[in-house]
Amino acid sequence: MTPEKISCGICRDLLPLVLDGVAAPESEAAVRAHLAACPECRAVWQAECGDTPSPAPDILPDDARILCRLRRRVRGWLALALAAALLVALFAYTVNGDPISGAWAQQRAIRYAEQRFPGQTFTAPKGSWYSYYFNYSVEVQSDQSPDTHFTVETRKWLWLDDYGTTDAVTNGVTARQRMEQALTDKAQRTFDALSDRSDLDGTLQVELCVEPDADSSSGYAPHTEHYSDVIYLDAPMDEAILDKVPSCLTLTIFWPTAATETDVQTVLREVKQLMEQSDLPMTYYHVTLLGSDGIVGSGVVAANAVG
Repeated sequence: MTPEKISCGICRDLLPLVLDGVAAPESEAAVRAHLAACPECRAVWQAECGDTPSPAPDILPDDARILCRLRRRVRGWLALALAAALLVALFAYTVNGDPISGAWAQQRAIRYAEQRFPGQTFTAPKGSWYSYYFNYSVEVQSDQSPDTHFTVETRKWLWLDDYGTTDAVTNGVTARQRMEQALTDKAQRTFDALSDRSDLDGTLQVELCVEPDADSSSGYAPHTEHYSDVIYLDAPMDEAILDKVPSCLTLTIFWPTAATETDVQTVLREVKQLMEQSDLPMTYYHVTLLGSDGIVGSGVVAANAVG
């Protein structure tokens, strides 16, 4: 039986059905006959299926049909995989940044810091940047001033808008934090070495310039601005600072049993005595015991109120 002649438009409409092996035998025979005579439609077939259509049988052999369908599906899977890979790469780029932009942000941060503080040179540790949605943040440190360190953020990366928060440097907060860390380290070593409760795991933190503050959850907060005569940019570290500004030692202990108020008061007395014997007298103490059945704390207690 001679296949019915069809136009190019009808042929191309039927091509997907033939390629998927779902066309009626008569339709498939008409398409294949048209392909044998029409180079333009043959080119469309080759673009879809990847091979030259055979004029043979009215009905395409099963293995040939399967091969055509498999080729089309593999191309679809590859396209989906490529799109997924591009989406993952774009997400990683926007959220985590990339090394080239990170290195560039470091150079911009150093230039910003040196413009902000003329006469000083700055460094940023290699790879010290972090990124979030095209914003790159870099911590810079002055080579001349230990207390001059701050974060520079390159915001909206493509627009190159640099911004640095330097208030902590100029108002003495970084100086206070440096002194607090030195005192904390000494207090921690003292507690670990001399405490009679060597079985306890305790973490210490010393804060300076602590004053009553109604806006603070603990009722106390540091106010560096009130002590600018002794705590200022690159001020020398002297343990006598504890005699000049109010201080608070915060101690958190993992208590091996159920903690009680009596345990808290005992630890308060012990830690106060230990610090004073080590020439680290504090103005306030704050003890928290993380007991097996809950947390018990003293709140901020003045040293002269510790029994």
